[in-house]
Amino acid sequence: MDTESIDGLPRHHPRRTFGANSLGRERLALDLRDRLQSTLGDNYTIERELGGGGMSRVFVANEIALGRQVVVKILGPELASEISGERFAREVRLAASLQHPNIVPVLTTGVADGIPYYTMPFVRGESLRARMRELGTLPVRQVISILRDIARALQYAHAEGVVHRDIKPENVLLAGDAAVVTDFGIAKAISVAQTATPESGEHTPTTLTQAGISIGTPAYMSPEQAAGDVIDHRADIYAWGVIAYEMLAGVHPFADKATAAHMMAAQISQMPQPLNTASGRIPVALANLVMQCLAKAPGGRPPSAGDLIDMLDASRESRDHPTIERKSLHKRRIPRTAIVGVLALILIAGGYFIAKKFSLTSGTAAINSVAVLPFTHEQSDSAEAYFGEGIADELMTALAKVPGLRVASRTSAIAMGSRRDLDVREIAQKLGVSSIVEGTVRRYGGKLRVSAQLTNATDGLTMWSEAYDRESKDVFDVQADITNAIVAALRPSSAKSFSSRSAKGPGTSNAEAYDFYLRGLYLVERRGQSVKLAADYFSKAIEKDPGFARAYAELAAALELFPYFAGVPAYVVEPRARAAAERALQLDPSLAEARVALAMAHWHAFRWNDADREFERAIASDSTSAVAHTQYGRYLLCTGRVRESIPHLRIAQRLDPLAPTSTVWLSGALLYEGQRDASIAESRRSRELDPNLMTNRTVLVYEIVRQGKIDEAISAMKGDIPPVPFNGQTAHHMERLGDKAGAAGIRKSLMEMPDSVWMVHLGRVWALLGINDTSRALTELEKAVDSRETIASWLPLEDHAYDSIRESPRFAAVIKRIGLEGRGLTNRGGGRPSP
Repeated sequence: MDTESIDGLPRHHPRRTFGANSLGRERLALDLRDRLQSTLGDNYTIERELGGGGMSRVFVANEIALGRQVVVKILGPELASEISGERFAREVRLAASLQHPNIVPVLTTGVADGIPYYTMPFVRGESLRARMRELGTLPVRQVISILRDIARALQYAHAEGVVHRDIKPENVLLAGDAAVVTDFGIAKAISVAQTATPESGEHTPTTLTQAGISIGTPAYMSPEQAAGDVIDHRADIYAWGVIAYEMLAGVHPFADKATAAHMMAAQISQMPQPLNTASGRIPVALANLVMQCLAKAPGGRPPSAGDLIDMLDASRESRDHPTIERKSLHKRRIPRTAIVGVLALILIAGGYFIAKKFSLTSGTAAINSVAVLPFTHEQSDSAEAYFGEGIADELMTALAKVPGLRVASRTSAIAMGSRRDLDVREIAQKLGVSSIVEGTVRRYGGKLRVSAQLTNATDGLTMWSEAYDRESKDVFDVQADITNAIVAALRPSSAKSFSSRSAKGPGTSNAEAYDFYLRGLYLVERRGQSVKLAADYFSKAIEKDPGFARAYAELAAALELFPYFAGVPAYVVEPRARAAAERALQLDPSLAEARVALAMAHWHAFRWNDADREFERAIASDSTSAVAHTQYGRYLLCTGRVRESIPHLRIAQRLDPLAPTSTVWLSGALLYEGQRDASIAESRRSRELDPNLMTNRTVLVYEIVRQGKIDEAISAMKGDIPPVPFNGQTAHHMERLGDKAGAAGIRKSLMEMPDSVWMVHLGRVWALLGINDTSRALTELEKAVDSRETIASWLPLEDHAYDSIRESPRFAAVIKRIGLEGRGLTNRGGGRPSP
């Protein structure tokens, strides 16, 4: 494995120095190795150091239990001092879910004496950098094969919402002509694990770039990345183009730049020499593709990695494939070790994919993932159900901080907690975890009794159990004791360091405030009219403890649900919601829930730039928040950015697999992208998860009707008539299904309602579109904007039901009034022109 330089360009003649400084560095290296070995304990034995670069040190270790070699990468001490190890580990756990034959998976992550590390399979072979040093330029057929493998890895990762951010030859490993990409998600993990500035009274992140540490490699940075702008998957496409150029031409496109600063400046402002002038033997189509990837503006590059694959395949099928003349700096034969390793590489990549997929059958799976089910009351007292859920929720929050331990989401765990027909192994399989925590709780007088049990889902055997009889006010101590015991059972190597850190807890020491907070959490999870009562409980919690940050954050989140479930206009709740969110962030800048509430307030008021910024901040605060990804995905979908919404909705679905909300909106996004079969599959899955979810009975029925699946549509709509404005959709669907009397009844009730009813105008729009009364539908849409109805948050403006009025100037005027012009929502055809 190659060492890295600051700009990613190869150093052919490294200078080796000796003396006092060299000895000091050697002692430091030994100290770091000893610290790492101490953290890994008896699970691994470090064999040797491979090297590393500016951001990491790389060791080869033997994993004792499975008798295999792994790579352990540990962040450099200077870099580690600038980031939060907890956030780094949390982000890496998300990236570790990537499973693809062209991706080297992340196995575990943790913190070694304050320094974050992660492990990956040890792949025998050579890096692309080493291959390029051997040959300079590579044969075109070999280049296309390698580029296609890299593009396949990018295509999969981007679909899962993961951008690599540091694609370079050092991160591409080869055996023969097969390629796998390593370190997916690591640059992002480092970037989001930013530290707060304690001197400021608020969360003022010190990014690593500001701290003088460059995340990514300047030689392969996209212009927007070098400039510090927000990036997306097209940054990886740019880096892919740089690698392609370098393989084909034998030199980096900006090889004359001697420093990182000059390199980054060139990435931003300088175009490289056209590739077809570097060698006349490079096929024109391939040269054009590479140069397109190097476009300065992201919009000028191929839109996706899938497009790269299609273009490469077209190029490979062409007969015009002359081999490039070798103009290498070092003309040597391909080493035999590169060829010998091809089969091993394929087996390793595929083997880890299969092993990870079926990890529940692994003997070591019990230490990797856990679900905490709601604690039940000893006497099945439903009035105390909120307390059992609350204890489980706090345990989830604490366990999520344990390096290398994945914790199932709250929503999914609650859903499974009610399935008393399933044993722990079946529940674990549905949640994708390898161990289960369950228990009972009872409060009587001033006393508290809690029993908890940890079960290995592989064999159904109890790993740990305990009962606690305490005073009710000691609930926080009980939660800490249970958490420490579970950590000791699941991750023995982490137990000492975890228990030595004081768990943050719920953020209050006031038992009454905590009890009100738990009641609010329980109710807000159930949506509907319960959100109003939940807000009251959060307010009571704040009265008991004015410094309770999480109560403020949850109050803000609950208030922003009022427009959906309580019939209260968004502009009415906004001042109170924003005040609560801002106070929460003053007390605890890391609370993603408060950021999401602020983003939704901006969204409801059509302040798009502010909404974008707060959603991005929410995900930066907690990239594993399923709620943040779901709401951001829904926001992007509803405002015409359909393609951008899909990765966030997929991440939310992966983080919270039993929550139907992300699935139902993913179904809608796939529908608007033209992926009808995939959309219907997600729609059915969402209805299986929760057949009573309002959007399952309304939003998704339209396409089912269009496809002629009448029986399925009727089945999906079964239930009581939904409230405004969803009843307008129901009327629309009934009309299409032939129930004209039912549709007419709903339309009549809508038209008779006072105009002051929240969202009544949007409900009328749908009902009127059902009978093609486009003129009155447009009038109601205009009234909806006049009444400040949040038309871009209830229903996607991409919805096909609007097709009959899209070409109307009046529709275009509405889109302009709410600030969404230029997003392709008008003049797309699909229906007759309207008045």
